[in-house]
Amino acid sequence: MEERHNKSDIQTLRGDIQRLEAELERQKKEIVDKKTKIQLLREELERQGKSIDDLNGRLNNQSLRDEQDRQGKLIDRLVKTSNLRNCAEANSSGIYDIVVPNFSFGVLGAEFFLGLDKIHALTAERSQELLVLLEDFEGEERFELYDRFAIGDEDEQYILHTLGKATGTAGDSLSEHRGMKFTTYDRDNDNSTGGNCAIYSTGAWWYNNCHKSNLAGKYKDNSWAVGINWSTYKGFLYSLKRAVMMIRPRN
Repeated sequence: MEERHNKSDIQTLRGDIQRLEAELERQKKEIVDKKTKIQLLREELERQGKSIDDLNGRLNNQSLRDEQDRQGKLIDRLVKTSNLRNCAEANSSGIYDIVVPNFSFGVLGAEFFLGLDKIHALTAERSQELLVLLEDFEGEERFELYDRFAIGDEDEQYILHTLGKATGTAGDSLSEHRGMKFTTYDRDNDNSTGGNCAIYSTGAWWYNNCHKSNLAGKYKDNSWAVGINWSTYKGFLYSLKRAVMMIRPRN
């Protein structure tokens, strides 16, 4: 009787083990299925993410094209084709093509630099004044007006030989540069004993030692004296959003 009872217990135990093994297999299969579903979801999310990035790229490109078209149309409306030799001959506000003898202009709708030879030609032909317009990233605008402005020619290395009285809201950050020749990466004309200011401050300018202003600095770089600086307005640790230098004949 006791031997028969032991055999029954063993059979019951074997049955329990088989059921446990079957349950473990079922759970393993569920785990594998869940992992597979998770992987599929990840792949789908990645695919959707790429699709979203692609759509954003297309939208950005379209927005850029729309903005370029808008600016192009605006410039077309503003630019007047004429034979003006200076701004004093214009009879209304706007952007004008000015004919400077022996020179031609670049693209007015983008970042634009008139060029030292052209600036010299304009300032040599007639006495000019200089207006500096500045804007920070909060939308505040300042200006400084110099009642006289002229630079030398290439042989004089474009020296800032004339800079008159300053008035305005930005403060005078240019007079310290009066009398300085133009310094570039490959032509060091500054008064610094520590090296080329154009290399340190990442832009060509009428550097002294090194500068109180540098409107040709690196955009959005707030490193010391590296960005677009006007020291009497935002100091040397703030790169301005916009800087414009404009000249016109003196009255």
